[in-house]
Formats: sequence, C-alpha cells, structure tokens
Amino acid sequence: MNLKLKIKKYTELYYPLILSLVAVLISYFWLSTNVVFVKIASKILFESTLTLIISIEATMFGFLLAVLALILQMNNKLIQTIKEFGRFNDLISFCKKAIYSTFLVILTAFAILMINDITNLNEVKLVIYYFYEMFLIYSLLTTFRFVKVFFLLANSN
Repeated sequence: MNLKLKIKKYTELYYPLILSLVAVLISYFWLSTNVVFVKIASKILFESTLTLIISIEATMFGFLLAVLALILQMNNKLIQTIKEFGRFNDLISFCKKAIYSTFLVILTAFAILMINDITNLNEVKLVIYYFYEMFLIYSLLTTFRFVKVFFLLANSN
C-alpha cells in the first residue's frame, strides 16, 4: 500500500475522534470565557433540548443497529468485493463506532438530566458537559462517515 493510500485510510479512520477532541479543547480553552458561548451552552443543557437530542440519538442508534444487521446478512457481489479488498472489517467497525458513540451521547445526556438539579456539583456538571460535547460531535461525525460509505455502497449496486 503506498503512502498516499495509508494516509487516506488513517485520516478516514481517525478524523471523527481528532475533530471532536479539537472542538472540545477549543470550547474549553477559548470559548468558555466567551459570554455568548456560555449562554448557548446553557440553552443546550435545557431539559427539553436534552430530551430531544436523546430522542434523535436513540433513533440513530436503532437505525445503525438495523443497518449493521442488514450488512452482516448481505452476501452479494459487492460485499464479496469489499471482503476481497480487506475493507469489510473497516465497514463494520465504522458502524460499531457510530453505534457506541450514539449510546454514549444518550448516557451522558441522561447523566446531565440526573444531576441538573444538584447545585453543589458544578465541577462534575462541567466535566460531564465536556464529555457530552465530545461524544455528541464524535457521534455526528462517525454516523456521517458510516452513512456516507453506506450510501456509496448502495449506489454502486
């Protein structure tokens, strides 16, 4: 495998994690002192917004599980070609990472809802919020990556 393909493969594998970590670091170091960002973050943490995000993520979780089951049951020429090129495990891994990340978003959103009324745990709330932010961005990016690859496969049939 030449260097250009290796770089492309590693970029494809790790860009969701890298971008989500960079976004959290930016929001921690730069935006947390910004009053507008703090107001936006507090709006995001409203109960209605969190329950909406939980609903959306739960729907994505179910969709991804269904698609994973479909891919694992498929045995057509396209899947055989993907297996021959050694990328079938990458495809399954993309889906699994998207599933795990949506589940982590749901868990952290529930954690925020649970401790939202406790006023003397501000440091814990802040840590959970940054984890929530990272998991949300990671979930969106991994789901986008998997759906993009899945639609490419669907269109090539």
